[in-house]
Amino acid sequence: MTTRTARTALAALAAPALALALAAGCSTEDPSGPPQPTPIGDGPLATADPCGLLPASAVSTAGLERSTPDAVPNTHPSNFRDCGWRHNTDGKTDYQLTVGIIADPAYPRIPEGDTFVVDQYKSAGRDGTRLKYTEVDGCQFVTDTGPQERVMILVVALTGGVDQACGLLEKHAAEVVRALPGGV
Repeated sequence: MTTRTARTALAALAAPALALALAAGCSTEDPSGPPQPTPIGDGPLATADPCGLLPASAVSTAGLERSTPDAVPNTHPSNFRDCGWRHNTDGKTDYQLTVGIIADPAYPRIPEGDTFVVDQYKSAGRDGTRLKYTEVDGCQFVTDTGPQERVMILVVALTGGVDQACGLLEKHAAEVVRALPGGV
């Protein structure tokens, strides 16, 4: 896949993945810091910071660097908040990781089609849905955290293919699932 084709494919991934704009960031718990984000929905993670759903130890161990600014996470028009990281090898990004909170009862109940294959999947013992993309080297896990709330983890491999993306997803999704607050 050429660089231009990879960029075009990555841009195409944004639409089916609820316009993953990678423009959100993280908040702090310092009262003098940015205000709490506006709630999205009424689920248990309505005001949660998606950057905090991937433990700092996992970020460090994987050698990830943030690809979103350090600010209060943005709420996308479709009640979606995300945080992104990238992994570099030899000075080039080889995969991107996004963790998001979705307050939309319809997502990911998307019919299987030409864009991805949908299957039931367990991560760290938690049931969810996996979307294995067919046109882009991406793999996504979505699990319910409330009646109309979900957490999603998306890996897009810029080298290595969809199998690498799904292998990385398996690892990162398990880290996020294990870090979810108790009772979620």
